[in-house]
Amino acid sequence: MNPSRTQNAKPVDTPTSDTLDTDAADPRNNPPAPKPMK
Repeated sequence: MNPSRTQNAKPVDTPTSDTLDTDAADPRNNPPAPKPMK
């Protein structure tokens, strides 16, 4: 959930919770409901 983790995370290489966080941060990828970061 930390900014540093999301910056270092590579969606192509690491299919982990970090990638899910980056997707959740982008309203285009996920609906406005599941947004724990905001």
